[in-house]
Amino acid sequence: MLHENLTSEDLDVGISETENIPYVINANRSLKFQKYRTFPEVAWRSFWIRNDKGKRVDLIVRPLLIPEYEKFILMSSEPDIKLDNSHMFEVFDKLNKEIEGLFGVEGSIIDCFKPVSDLFCEWHQKKFPNMQLVNRPCFSYYMSEEQRTRLLEDTKDGIPLPEGYYWDEADPEKDAKIMFETWKLAGPGDYEGMKAKIRNLPSAMIRVKETGEPAAFEVVNPIGSLSHQFTQPAHRRKGLGAAVEKQICVKLIKKGMVPCKNVEDDNLNVIKSSDKNPYWTKKADSEVQS
Repeated sequence: MLHENLTSEDLDVGISETENIPYVINANRSLKFQKYRTFPEVAWRSFWIRNDKGKRVDLIVRPLLIPEYEKFILMSSEPDIKLDNSHMFEVFDKLNKEIEGLFGVEGSIIDCFKPVSDLFCEWHQKKFPNMQLVNRPCFSYYMSEEQRTRLLEDTKDGIPLPEGYYWDEADPEKDAKIMFETWKLAGPGDYEGMKAKIRNLPSAMIRVKETGEPAAFEVVNPIGSLSHQFTQPAHRRKGLGAAVEKQICVKLIKKGMVPCKNVEDDNLNVIKSSDKNPYWTKKADSEVQS
């Protein structure tokens, strides 16, 4: 049976049952954002089911109250969960009726791991035979408690920058445009979405000392993952990308949030550096469907 979190008490149960489980970090974060209204531009709706062993699957819909912003659903479970095909197909059918325009339309993003992703793809193919999903396989990373402690200790005296640069806060009105324009995944609603990310969640910004222009930056998306790390071409190969990642992770840790990120499987340089980075633990490959 598909249940919806309708009360603060419902959310408390979901938060408690997903706490400190690496594979469901984003579900736990999303439930907290919903409960505490961390990202007020999102009209959260969150649902859950249990399998016959009592393990849960969270299905969290993230519609933003921003025109043209993409529809998004996170489907989250532990990777070893056993799921009944017919039960999950009923869940997807009910969710499809409950949230109009979520599935079977262009532009929706469905973020999920196996085995849920396999079942969803099978259901979607039967339900919408004329629509092809686009797979974006990713590797997912998070920071363990030991790694978070190590990062805080290593950066307790600050994160140094090369001569000619300085740390600053991102400004939603001044910086959103360049951050939006440099994001390869940006869609029509993402300019206002970028402003909202900067307003509501931690970000990291390095500026050029002479001009004040952004040299490198990174933000957090509305489910709490790192997003859009970017260094301007003229300022690359100086360690600025690594610096902004450390800075934003330190900010997340100090807010009690576990840093996590998805890296597309064709981004080989970032995968290689993340695998070698002492602060990151790779979870497994996940599939982001759209």
